[in-house]
Amino acid sequence: MKHSLLIGLVVSTLAALALAEEPSASWEPIRQDQGITVSRLNGGAERPTFRGTVVLEAELLELLAVLNDDARRPEWMSRCLESRVLEERPDGSSVVYTLTEGSWPVSDRDAVTETRLDLDLERGRALIELRAIESDLMPPVRGTVRMPQMEGHYLLETVSPGRTRVEYQLSLELGGRVPGFVASFVEEEMPFDTLRALRKQVLETRGQYATKMETIRLRLPSVATPPPEGSGS
Repeated sequence: MKHSLLIGLVVSTLAALALAEEPSASWEPIRQDQGITVSRLNGGAERPTFRGTVVLEAELLELLAVLNDDARRPEWMSRCLESRVLEERPDGSSVVYTLTEGSWPVSDRDAVTETRLDLDLERGRALIELRAIESDLMPPVRGTVRMPQMEGHYLLETVSPGRTRVEYQLSLELGGRVPGFVASFVEEEMPFDTLRALRKQVLETRGQYATKMETIRLRLPSVATPPPEGSGS
């Protein structure tokens, strides 16, 4: 009996959001514009942590298809120069390499991340978890700084037919020496620009992901129905 899908969603969501629920932590809105709210976590975090939220005019599966198109991520993710899958794992997780453009005089940053998807269509919720890992699949690149720490998620929640709330949260350590203005960019501009571009990407690619949406739906594990008592199964 495969109950892991729903259990994984609940456990992963609680783990991802627990930091914000700590008594010592609070979210401070630092920008509200174009329907997007960007907040900074104050207290309870070892690294800078930010969150961006927006409600998009799109179905949950359509958004998932856009988010899971790694090759086209540079079209909408802020400062993303390259994104490609290094490994698809049997458990449904994947290992992804991303390269992010730096701001002079800061070098470009890159990361190898483990990505996991938990999806519950009945409740209209999906969670994409991101976590930086060490991997031999992508050796360090000369002239690029490998980010030592990164954790985050995309949390999607259906709010009404054709409308989905998107929460993009990221906690990271850029590595190396980073001026204050770059840190400020990461905290405010990156989540805002990413969600604004994601909204545009959804509109510009509408109708192109029908096959991918069906593939995601078919990948869902079926939940076996227990046999009737006395059936001998």
